[in-house]
Amino acid sequence: MRLIDLGYTKPVQVSLRGHLRASDLPVWKYPWTGIEAVIEQSAFDLIGYGSLLNTTSARRTLSADMVAASKPVLAYGGHRIFNYVMPDAVLARRGWPEDPKAIAALNVVASHTTAAFFNGRCFTLTVNDIPGLRERERGYDLVPVSYIDWSQPDSPARLAYALMATCTQVDGESRVHNEVLPNPGYVDLCESGAESVSPEFLQLFRDSSWVNIIAREKLSFMTLEAYQAMSPDSDGGG
Repeated sequence: MRLIDLGYTKPVQVSLRGHLRASDLPVWKYPWTGIEAVIEQSAFDLIGYGSLLNTTSARRTLSADMVAASKPVLAYGGHRIFNYVMPDAVLARRGWPEDPKAIAALNVVASHTTAAFFNGRCFTLTVNDIPGLRERERGYDLVPVSYIDWSQPDSPARLAYALMATCTQVDGESRVHNEVLPNPGYVDLCESGAESVSPEFLQLFRDSSWVNIIAREKLSFMTLEAYQAMSPDSDGGG
């Protein structure tokens, strides 16, 4: 699926791609050393595309006022994929899945192809939000992406950061692995957040979230929508 398939005009596509390519924003490698000084000087926008879509979950880390002021957006600059290995502490709190491979949360892999988009929720961070976010999003770098308002598709493109994990090991624990599957409880949390925006926003979440599948010893990909359809334990999400 490409942006044009969603009904976005060519000028919108050009604006998103051009704005990102012209960006001079730095990449912040985890644990984002020195980022507090930058946030004190200027606004710092973050696009949450997984559990941060769920406002109840987001309020566990970010201020209630910030979550209330957040807005749904369409972001360009990466593919959203289930390949981030959830920490053992998180899995223990949520409950271990029956399938030992079902331990994946979402990640974004940087890309500038025409299909490199995902929907999310944009937050404007303050210095006070960083310690909790740093602990919550262990191993994720902060990488620039461009975005437009979901409700105003002809609005000017802007820049923000998205969480992207690139290191396979963080503090001795695996973080990125291409043979893990979506964690069911995590998927429910994300889909609930997406559905709170609109049914169309939820459908885009399913169509722009990718799952790694090993078939005949080869790695292939399918959308979350297709994965849910083939999974015997799935009720279609939502």
